[in-house]
Amino acid sequence: MLRRLLTWVAASAVAASVLVAAQAPPATAQSSSAVQCYGDSIIFHMCGTAPPAPLQQELPAGLDVVNFAVGSHRSYAIAVKMGAYRLSTARALTIPASGAVEIGAPGGLPVSVERFDRLTMRSSIAGVEGVLLRGTGGAEWRFVRASAGSATTVPTGTAIVSLEVPQPGAVSIISPGVNNVLEVDQVLRDTAAMVAAHRATSSAPYWVATLSPAWGGTSSQYGAARVRINAAIRATYGDHVAPFGEYLLNGALADAGIFPTPTDRQRIAAGMTPTSFQLTDGDWTHHNPAGRQIGARFLAGFASGATTTDAAYARFDASASLTATVRNDTITLSGWAFDGSDVYQQVAVAMSANGVHRDTVRASGPSPSLAPYGVPGAHGFSWSIVASNGPHRVCATALGFAAGEDSLPQCAVVRVERLAVPARIAGSDRYDTAARLSSRHYPGGAEEVYIASGQVFADAPSAAAAAAHVEAPLLLTQRDALPAATAAELRRLAPRSIVLVGGTPTVSVAVEQQLAQFAAVTRIQGADRYETSARIAEHAFRGATQALVATGRNFPDALAAGPLAASRDAPVLLVHGDRQPPASTLSALGSLGVQHVTVVGGTPSVDDLTAARLDDGRTIDRIAGANRYETAVRLSQELAAPSDSGYVASGELFPDALAASAVAGSEAIPLLLAPRSCVHAIVIDEIERLERPDVTLVGGTPTLSERVARYQTC
Repeated sequence: MLRRLLTWVAASAVAASVLVAAQAPPATAQSSSAVQCYGDSIIFHMCGTAPPAPLQQELPAGLDVVNFAVGSHRSYAIAVKMGAYRLSTARALTIPASGAVEIGAPGGLPVSVERFDRLTMRSSIAGVEGVLLRGTGGAEWRFVRASAGSATTVPTGTAIVSLEVPQPGAVSIISPGVNNVLEVDQVLRDTAAMVAAHRATSSAPYWVATLSPAWGGTSSQYGAARVRINAAIRATYGDHVAPFGEYLLNGALADAGIFPTPTDRQRIAAGMTPTSFQLTDGDWTHHNPAGRQIGARFLAGFASGATTTDAAYARFDASASLTATVRNDTITLSGWAFDGSDVYQQVAVAMSANGVHRDTVRASGPSPSLAPYGVPGAHGFSWSIVASNGPHRVCATALGFAAGEDSLPQCAVVRVERLAVPARIAGSDRYDTAARLSSRHYPGGAEEVYIASGQVFADAPSAAAAAAHVEAPLLLTQRDALPAATAAELRRLAPRSIVLVGGTPTVSVAVEQQLAQFAAVTRIQGADRYETSARIAEHAFRGATQALVATGRNFPDALAAGPLAASRDAPVLLVHGDRQPPASTLSALGSLGVQHVTVVGGTPSVDDLTAARLDDGRTIDRIAGANRYETAVRLSQELAAPSDSGYVASGELFPDALAASAVAGSEAIPLLLAPRSCVHAIVIDEIERLERPDVTLVGGTPTLSERVARYQTC
């Protein structure tokens, strides 16, 4: 019983584009280039919504969807469209040169004309192509020409030829629909006629989709009729059945990455469409986009030959879940696994890749998703493997014990596409690295250059945004001596002016005198780092209406904010983070006329009370992550995407990040952060979101190791 309950989550949300089955696809499927859909609105929304249709998205290249499904059609109308019943004119008539003509009820209808409710069918009468229409409520039968031509007179008994019949070599997905589900015998007769129509013209596989829940649960007359029809379909068509209706109640939610809500569970138990797939509160029959997409993915497995009827039914009893994720060259399998014979005991999970057993791990980690189902204890697992470029089929199998059996392998096909090896800008030291950045970005020299300390970060954070704003290089210096690399780059840049950031405790008078040999020097300083940042803002950002505010106690948030600040023509100002904002900061906000403030970093860096004290009639928002690395990602996400390039600098040491922030800001590209020996997963995800830009690491291997260059996750 517990196993059956957990079929709702047994299949897992996987990254594969189609459902994977254990059996090989039929050979005939490989020669087909078209997948034809026959059914009502449920099938229509998977096969025929705005391109690309959900089914088309899920099929491999080379298979094209041809949609013949139409809403509100009953099983016999669907069969007529498929050519299962041959219609003819019941009277002589003249098809006009253009427009429509009433033709009367055709001969050959599978049911009485009074029962025949609706039909829309591309057809041909005496070689004239058009659309045969029958509306609801006893409307007249009309034929509408597709294009103008000569008037054509046709005699009684002229064939009305459907132009929607199965094509040779095409796969057919056949659903009799739910619109006349109470007419069980008629539905089954029409289904048999449609299968015969396919087999008469195409040697490719056909798949009869079982009916999805509609109009009522299994306890209603509609549900009871649906159960009878589905049972007959399975008994009659065997290996040609796609158990679509059953799948929606067993595993589809998990495959869609949706954890069942209590209401979902109630509806599934009642044999009704789960709320998470329901189109609207009042529509229990049609599916929302998530339901359509996962349904299309399920049917795509059959149409492409990737799954079979037996494999589909067997999946419903699995007792393990799997999520497969890919970051760079690492595939990670995670999920839960347990044996229903003893839910308190942890099971072993066998891991395989490309058909080869690689490892066995214990499912002993947290598994909170199982708790609502009454499965206690810890049953989670996670396992990773480094893989080469290309597709990989990875599987996890829970190994049963006692009365339990091994679970069905939970598998996914994922594709590894390694990120390109990043470039690296690194000098012999931090000063040389900053000079090399300047040289690459300003090959033709610069009118102005910013100089900041390479030894203490206190005065520097706001300088990066200012340098970016005026498109000036930012170079570093020691307190008492101008480094040779900095001097050499100043000679090459040949600036007219130099902005020196910080007071004499940070950069001495002797260095200022050395700088004066290259250009006129303006020193910007305050009594402390907060006043210095305010003076920088007032110097470079006159008339700014926005500002970014970060803690002055550490550098990562302020430096990662540089590119976004530059893109907004906004300064970066500093605050203590846990007390009244400095008077110099508030004064700068007022003198500049700032109307909107973005706080950078979480509440441990700048608490809510400090943020509120920045208000004074201004609007306030916050960009923050769980740590400095995630905050840098959130700042990147505020920039336009995709990006052609981006920088990664140390989140532990400030000098390289300082110089990189200025360059990234002037290019309006992201600056992401990393610790010395790994890259956080969220940073790799952001590089993917940016559509794999050309990434440059700033700093040598003592700052960012080769593990960072290989995107090894933390």
